[in-house]
Amino acid sequence: MSELQIDVQWRPEGAVVNLDHDKSFRGNRAAVLAAAVAYIERNYLTLITIKHPHRAESTRFWNFALSDVETALGQVAAGAGSQSGAPVWVDVGYQSVVISSCGEMPIVRVPVHPPARAAGRDAGLASPP
Repeated sequence: MSELQIDVQWRPEGAVVNLDHDKSFRGNRAAVLAAAVAYIERNYLTLITIKHPHRAESTRFWNFALSDVETALGQVAAGAGSQSGAPVWVDVGYQSVVISSCGEMPIVRVPVHPPARAAGRDAGLASPP
C-alpha cells in the first residue's frame, strides 16, 4: 500500500513562506487524494456571479476548474509516489493554485478563471477561516 502526504495551504500571492499548514492529509493514496480534493472544493472553490448592468441576466462561473486541480494533483502525487515519503504541497492563492513536490516533479499551476481576477478580491476567493 502506498502512503502519501498532501499539505493544502492558503497562500495569497506575495505572502512570505509560512511553515504552518491549513490542512495536512496522510495515509492511503486514494483516500488522501479524495480527501484533499474534497477539502479544496469545500473551502476554496467559489461561485462568482457578475451582474450585467441594464440587463436582466448575470454570468456565473467558478473561480477555478476543480477537475484541473484534481488532474494536476493526481499527476504530481503519482510522481511523488516514486520518491518514498515525498510530500505534495498545494498552495491556494487569488491568482492560481500551485501544486508541487520535492524532487524532479515540475510545479503545476492551475490559473484562476480570468473574470474572477477581474472581479476583484471581494467577489473572488474569500480569506479562509
